[in-house]
Amino acid sequence: MLSATSNNYLAAAIADGTSIGLAYADLSTGEFAATELSGERATTEFEGELARLQVAEILISDDETSRPSGLTPSTARLSHDLAPMTKDERDMLLPHERVARRLDQESGARWSQGHVTAWPAWRWELNTARDALLQQFAVQSLAGLGLTQRTLATRAAGAILQYIHETQRSSAAQMTMLRVYATGSTMFLDPQTRRNLELLEGSGGRSAGSLVRVLDQTRTPMGARLMRKWIAQPLLNLHVLQQRQEAVATCVEIADLRKSLRQALADVGDMERAVNRVLQGTPAAMPRDLVHLRQALRSLPQIVDALADHTTLLQDDREDPALADTDGEPYPEQQQVDQRIAEGPAPRVLGDDLFAEDSDPVPPAEPLTPDPSKPLTPGPSSFVGERRRPKPLTPGPGSTRDPGSTGPASLDACGDILTLLETALDDDPPALLGASNYLRRDDEQEKARCVIRMGYDQRIDDVIQANQRAQNWIDSLERREREQTGLKALKVGYNKVFGYYIEVSRNLSDQVPGHYERKQTLVNSERYITAELKEYENIILSAQQNLVELERQAFTRICEGVCQHGQRLRRTAQLLARLDAVASLAEAAVQGRYTRPTLNESTSLKIQAGRHPVVERSLADAFVPNDMHIDTEQEQLLLITGPNMAGKSTVLRQVALIVLLAQIGSFVPAEHADVGLVDRIFTRIGAQDDIATGQSTFMVEMTETAALLLQSSRRSLIILDEVGRGTSTYDGMAIARAVVEYIHNEPRLRCRTLFATHYHELTALTELLPRVRNYHMEALEREDRVVFLYELRPGGADRSYGIHVAELAGIPRSVIRRARELLAELEQPSVRLQAAPTELEQPSVTTAETTASTSTATTPAVAETEQQAQVGQTALQPSLFDVAPNPVVTYLKRLNINELTPLEAMTRLYELQKLAQNTQ
Repeated sequence: MLSATSNNYLAAAIADGTSIGLAYADLSTGEFAATELSGERATTEFEGELARLQVAEILISDDETSRPSGLTPSTARLSHDLAPMTKDERDMLLPHERVARRLDQESGARWSQGHVTAWPAWRWELNTARDALLQQFAVQSLAGLGLTQRTLATRAAGAILQYIHETQRSSAAQMTMLRVYATGSTMFLDPQTRRNLELLEGSGGRSAGSLVRVLDQTRTPMGARLMRKWIAQPLLNLHVLQQRQEAVATCVEIADLRKSLRQALADVGDMERAVNRVLQGTPAAMPRDLVHLRQALRSLPQIVDALADHTTLLQDDREDPALADTDGEPYPEQQQVDQRIAEGPAPRVLGDDLFAEDSDPVPPAEPLTPDPSKPLTPGPSSFVGERRRPKPLTPGPGSTRDPGSTGPASLDACGDILTLLETALDDDPPALLGASNYLRRDDEQEKARCVIRMGYDQRIDDVIQANQRAQNWIDSLERREREQTGLKALKVGYNKVFGYYIEVSRNLSDQVPGHYERKQTLVNSERYITAELKEYENIILSAQQNLVELERQAFTRICEGVCQHGQRLRRTAQLLARLDAVASLAEAAVQGRYTRPTLNESTSLKIQAGRHPVVERSLADAFVPNDMHIDTEQEQLLLITGPNMAGKSTVLRQVALIVLLAQIGSFVPAEHADVGLVDRIFTRIGAQDDIATGQSTFMVEMTETAALLLQSSRRSLIILDEVGRGTSTYDGMAIARAVVEYIHNEPRLRCRTLFATHYHELTALTELLPRVRNYHMEALEREDRVVFLYELRPGGADRSYGIHVAELAGIPRSVIRRARELLAELEQPSVRLQAAPTELEQPSVTTAETTASTSTATTPAVAETEQQAQVGQTALQPSLFDVAPNPVVTYLKRLNINELTPLEAMTRLYELQKLAQNTQ
């Protein structure tokens, strides 16, 4: 079933060399956008866009050479980031006629469920795609759409339009605008980061435990969808962010304003989708859509009054960089095409041949007030299956906004449209067209429910009045016939098969008048008809038929009247969604005691008493806040050590989430925060294998680490949690140190980094790397217990308390006792363990793997020497029961003094001293 709070995107992607064209559309809202990605990061950005959009289905060419690499079996991991499609959603995108063949086995289990559709290669040709776009938007050139130099984006957008035309048998009339955007104008979040930070889904695949669950206090479905977009696409434009912050601050500070807005918005409903269905015309539009629209418009006066002195809440979103080119400015031609589309002929809907050159011109629109002189008999409607030429895009009554302005907008109350709907629609119409009950009998219990209000259409009123006169005559017929015939048991009845009849019991049938015509014989009675009764019956039945057609014509005219103001209504719906999202952020800030962050263009990050927005809501006890200071000049890379379960991962995530919240314009869970804008957030948290692609846990970890090292910039924020843990201790420690050194020393990077690890030996890097700082999560030992304080403090830790965590997890006590014995022996210098007191054979465990949590381990460089010395000629790591060689001697034997520089000699001397201290 179509979700009310999230979009249902259909996407299309095509590749040519290192460039990718991507377009997507949501038929339920009319949203249509396209972009073109190029360069060495094109595939990465493409994956990020798919993760952001959570597309329900994606089109690719059946020509394998034109498929993006992100949709090949080698990168089928993308399938995990596509939203699951229900059967109802599938039926909406692809009706009974299937025109595309499926890739059933090509790209893993999730792909085979119909998320990827192969579309014939000729549909993607540039000329074919261009023609589809020109036809859709009734323009002569693609320049106004911003597609002049974007051939791949053009091909993708054109392919989507053709697919919709074929599968929906519709012209997609609601898609009146194509937005061409650039991904470089918003923060980049790869699929792993979105998953690790649990932005839209928690660990269970639902919204519970996610950031959106905390922030989404919206009162309308369209506001909820916009909130998800904001979270998925943080901004980089400082000016736009400050404007959004100001709007949120206004709602936070003025509680009455926030309360009145939220109360009024609760009655608005999903105005965006209601308008969209009306713009599609019949049969897509139903009476319930106009009812929803009317209800939304009824709430507008209250909202307009509340905003009288707070126009900054309606800052024009045309300045949003998500709608702009790479230079951060809106496309000039994009603003011009609005007027073109509004003034040009709209495409016709169901039943029209979109590409017919000799199609009849659209007849002029009839007035909304019907002509009483028209006959009551139904005739062919000129409104069915057609769209009127919309009026030029002009501000509606009550709007003071210049159509070309980009400053604060004013909310259009749309009073004229509301008047039309109030005048034309009944108070409680049926949900579907043709389900009206204008002609109910007075003795029926069912309430009359009509689409068209009495007094709106004179033709309908005349038919109803004629029917009522006929009905009244029939209602009095029984009394008159009883008096004239003297048959007290005579009855007048009706059924759907035989219509109206006069019923007399069989034993009195010989007393009926001669002008009675027998119609039906029953066991105990006879049924008759008269010529006069038949005449009135024909009047009633004809009225019923006429009313169905007249109602359809009147309803179509109402829709046409609304469509004349489609752009106004869409704009109003967008502003209401923005108001809802802003008020939601304000409500979350008040509930969570958030503060307004200070945004700047520096490369520093200062957080005072920061909290995790999701974790603190789920805790019964008070959340322990922590400070954080990172900058690229002095404290660039923070090495965070400490026990398991002490809160390292929570601190890492909360820093990333505070940055993200600041860059969507929200307040943040902290006493104070200074945030230098971040262009990309990368996280390497947790680990799991990827069976679909044959990647082990460690391979997945290394692939993600490689991606962040290659794609980060000086303005990025890197979050690394226990890099190297998926392999042997020495290998992992060496990789972890090399990663730290690369981030610290690489001129292209040197970005803000949080690095949590259990390799306590890495804390020595602060003496070698000037911008590395040690921090640890504090814990206290009390007798045999460990108390976690969840406080981040300067300095390194020397223990992980892994055995204590194992005990808390319920590991058998005998295993815990044995682990403590082994740990005690391992921590003794120059001593290796003896065999366990059992006759059972013990598994072979490497010395390196067993000493992962000891505080007396060597530095990585020395560890490598010790490891190689232990391996010896056999190239095998020794077991716990072997006698270890003297690591100092081994180290000295390997040292080539003649090749050492003075600085290297000092470094080796320092390592040798540490090694000697650990072997005393």
